[in-house]
Amino acid sequence: MFRNYNEAALRCILYAQEEATYTKKKHIGALEIIIGILKQVDEPLPRFLRRNYKFTIQKVEKLLNAYRTDCDRGSIFLEKVKIIISTDLVKNFVTKFSVFSEFSLYAAEAERKRFGHRKIGLEHLFLGLLQRKNPELLNFLQIFNVNEKALKEFIFEEMIDMPTGEILVNPHKLVEINLKYFDQVMGEINSPLPSMSENYTRLAYTEHFNNIMGRQAEVDEMMEILLKKHNNCPILVGPKGIGKNSVVQSFANQIALKEVPDLLKGKIILRPDLNFLQANCRTRGEYESRLRSYLADSRADTNILLYLASIERMIGTNDSSYEGLISDMSTSLILRTILLHETFCFIGSTTKRNFNQYIKRDTEFRNSIRPIYLNELSVKATYQILKTLKYPYQSFHLVEFSPSSIFTAIEYSQKFIKNKYFPTKALEILDEAAAYVKFKKSKVPAALKKLIDEKIYLTTILKKEYNNNLLSKNYLVNLKRKLQLITSRIRVLKNSYFKEKNKKAENIEWVTDSDIREVMSRLLDTPLTNSDSDDSAKFLKMEEIIHTKIIGQETAVEAVSRAIRRARVGFSGQKRPIASFIFAGPTGVGKTELTKVLSEYMFDNSKSMIRLDMSEYMEKHTIAKLIGSPPGYIGHNEGGQLTEAVSAKPYSIVLFDEVEKAHPEVFNLLLQILDDGRLTDSQGQIVSFVNTVIILTTNLGAKEADLQKSKNTNLTVEQIEKVVKKQLRGFFKPEFINRIDEIIVFRSLTYKDLSKICYLMVKELKKSFLEQKVILKVDAASHTFLTKHGFDPVYGARPLRRSITRYLIDPLSELFLGNGEMKNAKIVVSALPNAKKLNISVETTINNRETKKKKPLGFKPKIIKRFFKKCNTSKKPNIYSNKQSPLIIRLLTLLRSNLKTTRLEKEILIDFLSQKDLANQINIKKYFDYYNY
Repeated sequence: MFRNYNEAALRCILYAQEEATYTKKKHIGALEIIIGILKQVDEPLPRFLRRNYKFTIQKVEKLLNAYRTDCDRGSIFLEKVKIIISTDLVKNFVTKFSVFSEFSLYAAEAERKRFGHRKIGLEHLFLGLLQRKNPELLNFLQIFNVNEKALKEFIFEEMIDMPTGEILVNPHKLVEINLKYFDQVMGEINSPLPSMSENYTRLAYTEHFNNIMGRQAEVDEMMEILLKKHNNCPILVGPKGIGKNSVVQSFANQIALKEVPDLLKGKIILRPDLNFLQANCRTRGEYESRLRSYLADSRADTNILLYLASIERMIGTNDSSYEGLISDMSTSLILRTILLHETFCFIGSTTKRNFNQYIKRDTEFRNSIRPIYLNELSVKATYQILKTLKYPYQSFHLVEFSPSSIFTAIEYSQKFIKNKYFPTKALEILDEAAAYVKFKKSKVPAALKKLIDEKIYLTTILKKEYNNNLLSKNYLVNLKRKLQLITSRIRVLKNSYFKEKNKKAENIEWVTDSDIREVMSRLLDTPLTNSDSDDSAKFLKMEEIIHTKIIGQETAVEAVSRAIRRARVGFSGQKRPIASFIFAGPTGVGKTELTKVLSEYMFDNSKSMIRLDMSEYMEKHTIAKLIGSPPGYIGHNEGGQLTEAVSAKPYSIVLFDEVEKAHPEVFNLLLQILDDGRLTDSQGQIVSFVNTVIILTTNLGAKEADLQKSKNTNLTVEQIEKVVKKQLRGFFKPEFINRIDEIIVFRSLTYKDLSKICYLMVKELKKSFLEQKVILKVDAASHTFLTKHGFDPVYGARPLRRSITRYLIDPLSELFLGNGEMKNAKIVVSALPNAKKLNISVETTINNRETKKKKPLGFKPKIIKRFFKKCNTSKKPNIYSNKQSPLIIRLLTLLRSNLKTTRLEKEILIDFLSQKDLANQINIKKYFDYYNY
């Protein structure tokens, strides 16, 4: 951590350590860092504070009453500093830092990067304390009357005058190779190499790369290959994001630290920029000339190692069908001629697919290289990496990651993100969670924002009314009074908000498990439960909740629930989908509807269902639409409909509707999904189906079951299931049926079932009318009428929906169009015996101006007096208890009887009752939120 510190900053930390040990503190705090800065009297910053403000270490220690006179203390300690620096033991401090001081150090690191400096000095440490608003430092600045603006200007002038990249050079050579000498050597090379490349070795000297853990075996294998006489060109092979660049960066770090064999010391790793080489090429052959010169200079200097990322672009091919590759024959020949030379040594990287397609088949090139295959890091190695890499993220976001949050990020990324690799996917979640916490901290409360909007609206109305003079004085007085109440309410909320914000600014924001869970919920578009117990309770009540939406299919719902619970416990296997079902039965009995309910129940989102109509895949060539067209065909880069949909929504239900209509080759694809839980698309990308539920619907066996029932009306449900399953086993192959978790047979709906479904459909219709502020009342006779006209045992519930549309929705639409405005109306639907249509009438219209009563704004004094008289509030009401006090019960009774009470009027009553007591106000408000007021 302290390799980026110059000598003065290191001495400051060591002084702080000594001070904390001397005062018997467990942690190094911000106060000790301030003392460490002030003790270095010869540095510019302490000198400025001493000369201008008399801000000295002696006065500070007298104020703290913790200073003892010790003549030899400074000289002895300076010797200790030299010993510690020279032996490079500065990493192993015994005394730990407090949370606040640690964040000040992160802020100092951020200031160093902002100014582009190489080392952290006293100025960066002081700015870090200022940025975190350290209370001890702010108190000292106030005591000594320090002008903070003048102090910052002095610090910035000092820092700007320091040259970037050369700032604060360590005299004790913690970095052993001098960067000036390195730049001088690179400058003497008379070639375009420095200007047309990214110098990994120089970046390692400037400590630009983080120390990568978990890839030392691959780095050692790379060094062994580079030391060989033949086949000494290592090629890193692995998918995107697995860490190929990190292996090369780790190798560059070891070169900078001289932790490599003698033959590899002093090697310079360059990554060529091909786009820069191609820029401003005006004549034919200019690019080839530049490239030949570049590679010849690299070959001439034995200390240069070229890192060719995506090497398949370099060797190329003259086939124009390969998109994104260098297809020019001369360019490819130039590269191949030099790359295949014995004396030329390089490092390459590519994906496994490109390696097999472009490199492995080239025998001559294959014999000159050695592939190094990279596998995904383990969870243990990822955790060790995140423990190191979390510090830059904490410094950037000014937050702290709890240890459990790192475990949670690894767990969720392993479980839900299948198209990326460790540690990249876990780091992305931590970064997202830190940004979410920072955003949440600065967000204005919704209640305050709503009141501010209402104040702006009322202010606009008042200005208009004053200009037009259209309304009465009483109404204007009421508006003014309402505006005053809102303004006072805003003032109270603003004060509490800023107090809370200041408290949060003083405390460190922590990224917790709940923040990681919230971020993952948004990424997956699926709410995640807070605990396993909540999730378990949800799945135990599965049948009870689904039965309220699916009527007449008790056996099917119970079978689905059993299979889902079995998968939830983990008995179904981790490399297969959560569950797989075949829903068989006649049309209109609820197969697709149960799939929608399952999607909403399991993932809390009805949109988490991917539906594929298999009638679109009846021909053999249409199978390519599922996984994407093969290379050379139109739409190769677009991806498949199935694979792209699952990649976008990995946590979903996949419905293959009317699967018997699909081409037989489709079932071969489904075999791979059901058995391995994955599918490879046309571009070689593996799509995971582990977090999906696979459902196939079919009408097979329905005709045979109806035929058997017509011959024998006494057939039981079990006998009908046997008939249907026999038809399914005759159509599907045994290996396909054997991979299905459960075959569920849906029975035909009875008249009683359709009557219940009718109530559900009308209930949904009432909700849609209520959104338009129209009350719809349908009596029992109307339900019977709709069920009678929509009953058809062959076609199920779909005729019932058509019956509701024809006899109820269509007449209501005509009524709306004929009467115009129907807001706040009550519509009554009834049916007479043997009637051919329903009787629809508008019973009341609340919006009628003649019957509408004007309601005074706010509660009248009489109402409040009557309320207190009924409650008998001679003593202070007990609103702090969990039970509802008589005061709360009476309050809710009054509010229920006064349905048109506005939210503002309720808040006025709350203010009156709480007598400006914020705790009472919040407690009473909880009851309003609970009862949806």
